[in-house]
Amino acid sequence: RRTPWSPTADITTLTYAEEGVDSEMPRPPGATFKRTPLSRDIFEIQLKFRNFNNDPLTVEFPLVQADVDGALKEFGYSKKELDGVFQKYGKQGQAAYEEQVKFYFTSRGFKQVDKGTVAVDIPQLIWRNTKRVNGLALAVQRVGEKLRYDSEEIISAATAMVQTSVAYRIPPDTERGRRIGGVHPPPQVLNEGWGDCDSKSALLGSVLSNWKGI
Repeated sequence: RRTPWSPTADITTLTYAEEGVDSEMPRPPGATFKRTPLSRDIFEIQLKFRNFNNDPLTVEFPLVQADVDGALKEFGYSKKELDGVFQKYGKQGQAAYEEQVKFYFTSRGFKQVDKGTVAVDIPQLIWRNTKRVNGLALAVQRVGEKLRYDSEEIISAATAMVQTSVAYRIPPDTERGRRIGGVHPPPQVLNEGWGDCDSKSALLGSVLSNWKGI
């Protein structure tokens, strides 16, 4: 008889390798991030940067605290919650228990690579946060329309913005008592003005997913 995989066993959380990369790098000249409170629950985010054609661009948009809180609340897993899954479903049989473990990780923004290994599900992170970064997507679109950018130039502007006005810094593996796999969700990146390659990629994907036919 097989023993159900216990949450007390070590779980390996995969992160994308960033060996040889500094844990923090400054923004390039001319690229800036500014966060200004408009009320207790709304902030104005201003991003200045240069597009790949060297146009100086400024993007301003509102960021709602509830969107940041929502992204943080649904992301990351904890041993305490895994223990709860084990206590509730561990006696229902191997298949039923493993299915509930898989469901738990999915609900927390992770995917199981195997029974003892999990990783952040970046595509899921993108789709969950697409609407939460809609204000930024609209702001980029407005700038592009003002300059008569075509779709390729608008996409390049969004890419340059994420690459340069968002500073590079590697998040920890654990935050707020949860394992986060070294990734911050898009609203958190916008709230703090920094992220690593994974976090920036999720942010860019969420922005681009607001546009039809992307």
